[in-house]
Amino acid sequence: MDQQLKILLLEDSEDDADLIQLELRNGGINFTSLVVDTKKDFLSGILYFKPDIVISDHSMPQFNSAEALRIYKSYLKEQNLSAPFILVAGTISEDFAVQCIKDGADDYILKDRLQRLPSAVENALEKCTIENENQRAAEEKLLLLERYEYVTKATSDAIWDWDLNNNSIYCGEGFEKIFGHARDPLTNNYNLNTAYICASDIERVMSGMDRAIESHEPNWSDEYKYMKANGDYAFVQDKAIIIRDQQGKAIRMIGAMQDITQKKKEDVRLKLLESVITNTTDAVLIAELTQETASGLKIVYANEAFTRMTGYTQEELLDRSPDILHGEKTSQDEIDTLNKALEAKESCQVEMISYKKTGEEFWLNFSVSPVLDDLGEITHWVYIQRDVTEQRNHTKAIEDQNTQLKEIAWMQSHVVRAPLARMMGFINLIETGTGQHSEKELLHYVLDAGNELDNIIRDIVKKSEKINSK
Repeated sequence: MDQQLKILLLEDSEDDADLIQLELRNGGINFTSLVVDTKKDFLSGILYFKPDIVISDHSMPQFNSAEALRIYKSYLKEQNLSAPFILVAGTISEDFAVQCIKDGADDYILKDRLQRLPSAVENALEKCTIENENQRAAEEKLLLLERYEYVTKATSDAIWDWDLNNNSIYCGEGFEKIFGHARDPLTNNYNLNTAYICASDIERVMSGMDRAIESHEPNWSDEYKYMKANGDYAFVQDKAIIIRDQQGKAIRMIGAMQDITQKKKEDVRLKLLESVITNTTDAVLIAELTQETASGLKIVYANEAFTRMTGYTQEELLDRSPDILHGEKTSQDEIDTLNKALEAKESCQVEMISYKKTGEEFWLNFSVSPVLDDLGEITHWVYIQRDVTEQRNHTKAIEDQNTQLKEIAWMQSHVVRAPLARMMGFINLIETGTGQHSEKELLHYVLDAGNELDNIIRDIVKKSEKINSK
């Protein structure tokens, strides 16, 4: 034996102690020893010498092997250890020897047969080594079971462990917490993670599970509807690992079910929103708060309407600042209004001259709104934009037309009246026959006023024709 043992030798005879140690060395036992002969020294030796084995004489003054055995076994129990105790005595009855073995002694040797002691020591040590290993394995298994139980309590998943050989199932607390089902094991049937699958899904799910078990795949997963204890159905995602023996046969499956009902609803909602954003005629831009650009925003999404409007591709827009559309004639006042709203974390609407990728100017009207996370912090800004160039041009045309109509109206009410008033005055002089001028001279004046009025009317007609042609 290569390992050096620590032997606590309880013996009141120095000669017998020497004989015992000599016999052990002759038998190839490598050891260091502590010899004691009192209860006090024995207790001290156990605590501080920490022996690998105790070899004890039967009878000593005021102390004996039976008491020593009880003390040592009590100590080992507290330490959760197993170590040999061998009785070496001159003469003992067979009944006493049997009782010692029952009380926990590993062996007994008569002093006139010490040649058997080395093999007895080796056998006892081997036996205790196996017991200690089994004990450690049991403790590790218990620890793993405790951890497993804690995991099933801590996780929001419904954990299941299916022994395929025995068709028995362990179900975690998640089944009761999430779905309301008691987690009693089921036998001669599938388990809780399949017992309440919706009828429309059961054949597909079970076929997939059977295929995974029969194949050499290490994993299985599926999504399906699962009935809760109250009769409602939840969408679940079920994932499992398949444990196989050396021949590749599936012997165990360990899985976890998640209730993804809310996620499914959210996915549907997001798909609807995505459809709206994708198909709307308005240009949509989403910018994320960042330190990567001077404006503090970077584009993370632009719909197709935006790319058609501006001429930029998705790739050209991503990670760029929304001010990519600003240019020489872009109103600084509108930019300031926008920046103030962003700083105040408020929505706003502005209208300004912007620039397409080609450099072409166009009028852009857009609203900007913040997007908040669960903590109420702004993470993104959404831009809804419209090209209002045609509307602006139409409005300007109407304004120009109104200006010209006002000018015509003024001409009608002021310019036309002057020559008309003169004509009426000259005609009145002709009718009354008063005045210093002859009738012929007055008629000439009337004709001049008429020509002036005709020119004014022609000018009004031309202006009207220009308005109608626009």
